[in-house]
Parts: sequence; C-alpha cells; structure tokens
Amino acid sequence: MKLKSKLYPLLLILSLPLLLFTCAKDKDQAINSLNGNWEVVGINSVYGEFFENGFNPSETVEEIGQLGTFNFSPDSVKFEYTRNDTLYTGSETWIISSEKVNTGFTKVTEFTLKIPNHFVFGVDFGNGTKDSEKNANEASFVAYPDSIGYGVFIELKLEKI
Repeated sequence: MKLKSKLYPLLLILSLPLLLFTCAKDKDQAINSLNGNWEVVGINSVYGEFFENGFNPSETVEEIGQLGTFNFSPDSVKFEYTRNDTLYTGSETWIISSEKVNTGFTKVTEFTLKIPNHFVFGVDFGNGTKDSEKNANEASFVAYPDSIGYGVFIELKLEKI
C-alpha cells in the first residue's frame, strides 16, 4: 500500500510534461489555422435574460451571406464585419489560449481568442472534435454577455478563404 501512495505523486509529476506538450501542440495548430483570411458567412445573435447557469432567450436574429472578414497575421488581426446593421472594424494584436477541460469521461481542448479592447471569443474549429484545430477551414467565434441580466449571445461562423 505504501508503494502505491509513493507512485501516484511520481506518476503525476512524470505526466505533467506530456499534458503541457499536448496543450502547446493544440495551441500551435490553432495559431497556424487562424493565420490567413477568413470570411464571416453567418452570424447568430440571441437576445435574452442571462443567468448564472443558463438563459431565457427572447429573440434570435440570424444573418447569412458575405458579412465581413477577419485577416490574421502572426502579429495582428484586421477585422471588418456587419452585425445587425452595425459595422465592427479594427486592427489589433491577438492572443489565443487553450485549456484542457473535462467533458464527461474525457478532456477536450477549449480555445479562447482575445482581441484586446474589442472581443473575447470562445473558438470552435471545424466540427469541434479532437485535432479539428489542425488545418481548419471552418471556425465559430462565440461571445457571451459580460454579466448576468439582459444581454446578447453572439456566434460568428467563418470560412477560410
């Protein structure tokens, strides 16, 4: 029994570099996929009352077509798109982070795209399965309201051009 209790911390320490390498690999693949030109082909805006663990939608606005672009380079992103007759445009640095999170019996990588002074998006690549961030041609950028109460959930659907 004592041997097992001594092995667990050792196994945890030995597996940590593997976990960090996996997260770094996922993040590098996401960065490589984001670099380039993306067209915004759909936007869903869901208005409603947001609570700590859910929301009560009151209205949904769906837009499709050529709604704008995001152009990612290693140092910056230029964006210009129209949502609900409002033009969003700018040029800024960008940062993508990744985190392994539990989903049932497995862990998946969740990506967060930060465009300072503008947006924080959750990013789903392709179909959202393992390694879908590798050479991705489709992505969804998702933004939740900053606080509880009335707000808007936004999903941008993008295709690489």
